[in-house]
Amino acid sequence: MSKTRVFFDTNVLLYLLSADTPKADQAEQTIAQGGVMSVQVLNEFCSIASRTLLVRTLRLPLPATTPSTR
Repeated sequence: MSKTRVFFDTNVLLYLLSADTPKADQAEQTIAQGGVMSVQVLNEFCSIASRTLLVRTLRLPLPATTPSTR
C-alpha cells in the first residue's frame, strides 16, 4: 500500500510571505509535514514573489497584464 503524498500549490508558498500571520503560520506547519511541488509551482512562486518585491520596494505600479497574441 502506498502512502498518499500531498501536493503543494503556489498559494501555499505565497502564504509563507503573507502579512496575515495565521495564514503564514498555517502554511509553515503544512509544509513542515512534507509533500511535493512541481517545477511549475516554483516558477510561478518566483515570478509572483519577485514582481511583488519590486512593487513593494520600488513602489512601482503593477504591470498591466495583456492577453498573449498568437
